[in-house]
Amino acid sequence: MMKYMMFLLLLLLLFKNYWFIQFMVMMMMMMMIYSVKMNMYYELVGYSMSLDLLSMLLILLLLWIFSLMFMASKMIYEEKIFVIYFLKGNLVLLLFLLLTFSYLNIFYFYLLFESSMIIMLLLVMGFGSQYERMSASFYMLFYTLVTSLPLLLMIFYYLENYNMLMMNWWVNSNLYKYMVIFLMLSFLVKMPMYMLHYWLPKAHVEASVFGSMLLAGILLKLGGYGLIRIGKLLFLNYKILYQYMIIYGLLSSLLMSIICLCQIDMKVMIALSSVVHMNFMMSGYFTYFSLGIMGCFIIMISHGLCSSGLFCLVGIIYDRVKSRSLVLLKGVMNLVPVMAFLWFLLCISNMSAPPSLNLLGEIMLMNSILSWLFFMFMIMMLYFIISVIFSIYLFSIIQMGKVTYLLMKLDIYLQEFLLLVMHLLPLNMMIMLSFYY
Repeated sequence: MMKYMMFLLLLLLLFKNYWFIQFMVMMMMMMMIYSVKMNMYYELVGYSMSLDLLSMLLILLLLWIFSLMFMASKMIYEEKIFVIYFLKGNLVLLLFLLLTFSYLNIFYFYLLFESSMIIMLLLVMGFGSQYERMSASFYMLFYTLVTSLPLLLMIFYYLENYNMLMMNWWVNSNLYKYMVIFLMLSFLVKMPMYMLHYWLPKAHVEASVFGSMLLAGILLKLGGYGLIRIGKLLFLNYKILYQYMIIYGLLSSLLMSIICLCQIDMKVMIALSSVVHMNFMMSGYFTYFSLGIMGCFIIMISHGLCSSGLFCLVGIIYDRVKSRSLVLLKGVMNLVPVMAFLWFLLCISNMSAPPSLNLLGEIMLMNSILSWLFFMFMIMMLYFIISVIFSIYLFSIIQMGKVTYLLMKLDIYLQEFLLLVMHLLPLNMMIMLSFYY
């Protein structure tokens, strides 16, 4: 792991060329694919650091999304606006996230976990697309700070009583039953859970394209990753809490699917669909069956690619017409059939149609929830129907209809086409690697 850290530090300190840094991040991903074995057991790589299948695939997703993010932010490179600050900020964020997924020490994990949110806040504040980005940044800051302080206190409590901070060796201690809510709260806000999600649509709307890609593709996965790591500590003592969370997650997914149908801003709609998927993932995780945890993990990977691609498509349209309103944007299929085809592929992936990796993850989550309680079948069927309606509605309202004057100059460049194809290829090809799961 040290060679990757030194690799990133050298990029951060010595190199300033935009495309060279993007190429080096891709090379780093290829090096990691060939150098680390993908297995379910911990492979120690240094003091308090290790990799297993969970952290390995999330690191590969991290590097893939970062390399695509550099490709999507060509406007910053072309306009020469704060290019150095953009490069340095993103490389620091990449370094923090890489260490976050590598550390097993819960205090180091917490420190890097929150530091990455602060760097993301600065990127949203500095490179956001509208003047309300300041209020969105403060929403994100206070939601994360207020909910992460109890986690820090719980870490100190655990250190004082057990003198151990390694996540894979945590014992099932009898913590006071209300404290466990505070232990999970920081991760549930990052997912985000319904009623704790108000920062997410504001941050997505005000962020630029690369900011939305990072938020949806990587930072929402920190909550699921943290829950999987601490689940062993909590499950045996708090089964009754887990049962309430399963029901709450399913009802939240159903309600948020209905709310998605009422939106007219494309970015808000896609951001709320992320809340829908994350709450369904949370519901499957809290069954704490191995099938549910694996399904949670697969949804984290597939949603990172799918939602990132959808935000790229919204960014391409917004760059041309300066609008995200579904009232104004119609008839894209008549002007750019290739873009309509890419919209179609990403929308059917968003509703978990084959051969998307989303399909495998949702089948696993559905089986784990029905194994826990079969009567959840009715709520789950309503959720699946409405989520499919939402994806069809999003596709049809943009692609069909009479072309408005705003769209007359709409086109797509080869670089943007390649960017979207590089989202779709792993999303639809990784289901062939499902024997790893």
